[in-house]
Amino acid sequence: MPDGDAAAALGGRTVATLEAYADTMVPGEKRFRDDRAVAGAARGPGAVHAGAVRLLRHPDFGLEPMLPGLAIVLNGHAISYAAARAIVLNPLLPPLVGLPFRHRAALLERLCASDNEDRLVWIGLGVLACLAVDLANQRPGLWRYRDFAARRALARPAQGTHRPATSDIPDELSA
Repeated sequence: MPDGDAAAALGGRTVATLEAYADTMVPGEKRFRDDRAVAGAARGPGAVHAGAVRLLRHPDFGLEPMLPGLAIVLNGHAISYAAARAIVLNPLLPPLVGLPFRHRAALLERLCASDNEDRLVWIGLGVLACLAVDLANQRPGLWRYRDFAARRALARPAQGTHRPATSDIPDELSA
């Protein structure tokens, strides 16, 4: 189910937009039959299930005051994208949420492209969506990415690094 605390703090349209962004970066299955923010483009949990919006709101990042503005900008890009392709958006949904998944993905690819001056903002949000999944993978008993996504180590861990123990994850993110 959508995060009620986030919806109360940020507004439901902002949360839905941020969930749609996170779900496009790391897709997952719908949380319920009529889920619109999570497109259901992949089986199993994704960034939204992992708590991406909760992570974006974490006080250590200091992003919460900017999230409504970022959602407005994302939705503006979604409107422009849809208009250029004659895609009719549902006026009851935030524009990014109203885009079909393949169009969300194409839009986010454009936003993160090297010729976009604002790409670091969108890449940064994507990194946090991925971080939510990574943190969730550190919790016992979860997830589709068991040991390694590629099923093998792609590199040796750097000297002095370790796989975080559950106790290394902040309490508010491990709930």
